[in-house]
Amino acid sequence: MAACGSRGDWVGQWKGNHGLPGREGDHPGVVVTMNSVSLTIDRQGKFVLIEAGLPRTGSVSMNGDTAELVVITKMGSEVSKTKPEPVITLRKLSPNELEMHDPGAFVKTPVKLRRETSAE
Repeated sequence: MAACGSRGDWVGQWKGNHGLPGREGDHPGVVVTMNSVSLTIDRQGKFVLIEAGLPRTGSVSMNGDTAELVVITKMGSEVSKTKPEPVITLRKLSPNELEMHDPGAFVKTPVKLRRETSAE
């Protein structure tokens, strides 16, 4: 799987779902938003991550079948350099599936993301 580590192989849009059940009385739209994960990685090594409706952007560093996302902005504002966001880790499970671990997320367990689109 040596090709999995190339930058182009990470580029594209990835989507996943935390799969948490809503509680009685929860609005269905809120449950969908809170579970939704969307990650876009571009050719320049930048990312846009929207998790539970919260947008974050930053840079990606790839190393074989793993990658790290360093958050630079959160909800459109630059994150504090004195208290940076935790690094988000990605692990390639297959060419079209990866696992994301976000230690700063409200859900601490890793979430699987499936490729929706790839680099052209």
